Amino acid sequence: MSDEQNTNLDEAVPVSTTDAVPQMLANELLIYLPKLSVSLHLNECMSLIWLMCDGKKNISQITSELQEAYPEANKDIEIDVTQAIYALAQNGAVTLE
Repeated sequence: MSDEQNTNLDEAVPVSTTDAVPQMLANELLIYLPKLSVSLHLNECMSLIWLMCDGKKNISQITSELQEAYPEANKDIEIDVTQAIYALAQNGAVTLE
């Protein structure tokens, strides 16, 4: 991925799918997407990222908030957030605006 593509992705605003039906399971989420007839099981990290996809923050802002909250994992967070949001978008759980 080029630096320009990365910059554009960082500015994208992820929005959780409006028809998603989340069910909390301890620190994880099970999300049912009725339009796709698909359920996704999200681990704790992916659940937190999905919950932050509220349409108000871009990917860079989500990354910064998580880096502040988890400084010990700072170096991995940028990659984790980008990969998680990409996977959520590929599976229909978020859209990028």
